[in-house]
Amino acid sequence: MKFHLTAPLLLVALVLYGCKSAEQKKREEINQRLFPKINQLIDEKNYTTAIETLRQAFAEDVLNPQIYPVLFRLLATIEKVDFIAGAIRDVSNFLIQKNKLPPDATPEYPPLIEAIEKNLNQLDPQQRIAIIRGLALYPAPWTFELIKAKIKDPVRDVRQAAVTALAANPTDAVLPILKEATKDEWWFVRAEAVSGLGRYRDESTPRSFKQKLEVIDHLFAMLHDVDSTVRYAAENGLLTLTTEKTKSHFDAVFRQGDEIKKRVAAICLASFQKPEVTAFLISTLPKVQDKDTQARIIRALGLSRDSQALPLLRSLLNQTDRDVRGEAIVALGLQADQQSLGRLQMIARDNNEPLEIRRAAQMAVGQITQALIQEQRQRQTSPSSSP
Repeated sequence: MKFHLTAPLLLVALVLYGCKSAEQKKREEINQRLFPKINQLIDEKNYTTAIETLRQAFAEDVLNPQIYPVLFRLLATIEKVDFIAGAIRDVSNFLIQKNKLPPDATPEYPPLIEAIEKNLNQLDPQQRIAIIRGLALYPAPWTFELIKAKIKDPVRDVRQAAVTALAANPTDAVLPILKEATKDEWWFVRAEAVSGLGRYRDESTPRSFKQKLEVIDHLFAMLHDVDSTVRYAAENGLLTLTTEKTKSHFDAVFRQGDEIKKRVAAICLASFQKPEVTAFLISTLPKVQDKDTQARIIRALGLSRDSQALPLLRSLLNQTDRDVRGEAIVALGLQADQQSLGRLQMIARDNNEPLEIRRAAQMAVGQITQALIQEQRQRQTSPSSSP
């Protein structure tokens, strides 16, 4: 029987078989009879039989603490993290139904939590990572604490998995953890933490808005990280955190920050149509050698909708660099530059052009054409056009 058919039955057994409050002697007999066998089956990679035997253990004594280490070892070994989360959920529901927990409580069932914690400390790294991913699918205060504890794991891949799990939902409680993780020695951990900080969008209360500004300052600091991936993640985060409410904060960095911070602040502010920002980006582009930075500046000039950027963007259509030309085409489409329409139509039809360049030109032509249609409609409906 395949795992994806048997595992749901395993989880359903948590509810179907009920709680058998066995005496200690019976529990010890079950432990001696079943669990050595299950562990041997896991070692032999005979997962189907291991599942069936574990289901038998559930049927005989669902609250047996020995069940949970084996359950999580089995599911982590197979790396079916959705079933790990399902097992946690079903154990919790079972305990609530049996009045072991109030309906609004988190499943603070010590054997379950102790078993997971033991596995997170003793299993091999890949199995610990699978359990962390499973815990992340069941968000609760106690799962948060278990994942949080692995931020300092000696194995870097485990730390990365823990940071990734927490970064997916950067709540107020998570922010300090992510900030601390940006000091990790491994760039991958730092990049995941930075990405998580960039997902903090809350500005609904004075406190949350203050925290958001602190996150923005932290991401600006991370622009000086030694690793390019971390720097790129920080810039991505800053772009997503630029709003009407935060733009004055970005403006202050643009006016007072160092060269790198000023450039990134300008890219973030471009869509707010500030002439001084556009002028700065125009003067900065020739000095930049990094391809990703060039692309972001060109795209920002398109988003600026500022006509002072058009001569530069039009000139970039003559560049031999495919990436630069592609970004210039996109930017001219964002600007809805009517003067570039004929040139873009030629590029879109030129079979000698790379496919991605032709597609970008087709999209830009569509944007410019749509802008022309809207402009014509406005002229027809304006009072001055009436007889």
